[in-house]
Amino acid sequence: MIVIYVDQPGDGGDREVHEGLDVGHTFIEFIDGETGEEAYYGFYPNGIHDDEGHDWDVRYEMEVTKEEFHEMWSEVEAALSDAPDYDLSDFNCSDWVIDLVEEGTGIELPDTQGDFPLGLPDGTNPGDLGEDLVDIGGVRNEDLP
Repeated sequence: MIVIYVDQPGDGGDREVHEGLDVGHTFIEFIDGETGEEAYYGFYPNGIHDDEGHDWDVRYEMEVTKEEFHEMWSEVEAALSDAPDYDLSDFNCSDWVIDLVEEGTGIELPDTQGDFPLGLPDGTNPGDLGEDLVDIGGVRNEDLP
């Protein structure tokens, strides 16, 4: 199983692309069906990082086959040593997770574009992705204020 987590900007719960300079974050959890091991990863300007314990506003669970799981896991392992180039508008944390899922499973997740701050070009973002995932069955974090 994989779980997509979205930390929307600010207090979350809406399609805001940013609140001030907070643009939010998207990351993924891998849960090994055989061992029960869990691993959380997110993509940042300086590479792939462990995101265990990161706050989130929306989560979306996906059952995947063993082959799909290992395909995505292999991509993450490769990115740990040779991360792609980060670009807030063109290839950010949300893009990375969306691409990882599509390449591993063939499933296309929503890819809504929104306006970033400081005149940057439109791009995929955690505000829109969180709301898109809720629309297709994702759940909000009930522990948030």
